[in-house]
Amino acid sequence: MIFNLLGKTILENSIGALKHHLKKKEVARNTEIECQKEIQIERIKQSGGSFKDEIILIWFLVILSLPLIGETERFMNWAKVLSAMPSEIFYIFGAIVAASFGIKISNIFKK
Repeated sequence: MIFNLLGKTILENSIGALKHHLKKKEVARNTEIECQKEIQIERIKQSGGSFKDEIILIWFLVILSLPLIGETERFMNWAKVLSAMPSEIFYIFGAIVAASFGIKISNIFKK
């Protein structure tokens, strides 16, 4: 009878502690999610005055429109230079562009 009472008490305390621990983790997770939302909103607000995205976009538009204005040779030279570069440079270049537009790099280079 004592063992039964002792076992029941230990079991109830263990389950209570587990429930408390899970609830505590859930509260921490929810707080973390809310903080991440606030950080994202703040980042969006701060990037409003930046012109880096527009500069990169204009640069791409200029390079990609070269064949349209009769500068096919210059475009081909640019393409040769890019193809001669090591793949690491290409990945770094891609990371810069992706970071500029807020894209996750891990999603781009997954194979």
